[in-house]
Amino acid sequence: MSGALGFSFSAFDDSGYAGLRRVIDVSGDGPNNQGLPVTVERDRLVSEGVIINGLPILLKGSGGRGFMSIPNLDVYYEDCVIGGTGA
Repeated sequence: MSGALGFSFSAFDDSGYAGLRRVIDVSGDGPNNQGLPVTVERDRLVSEGVIINGLPILLKGSGGRGFMSIPNLDVYYEDCVIGGTGA
């Protein structure tokens, strides 16, 4: 997830467009599983004025026993992924 945030951030400059806001929308069914801690990357992007919205995909019936399963993925997204004014 942290890698995707970094890639998305670089795409703002590479796009050739200048928007009024820079917003990244993230959805996923698990936590960050490689690269930098997602909070480090989120904080870096937010300090650059980026807004990061997060939509956790909660899988019913997984039983919370999967390798990367987190019982409260929605809380994880709120605490670790979402950031910026208006997110």
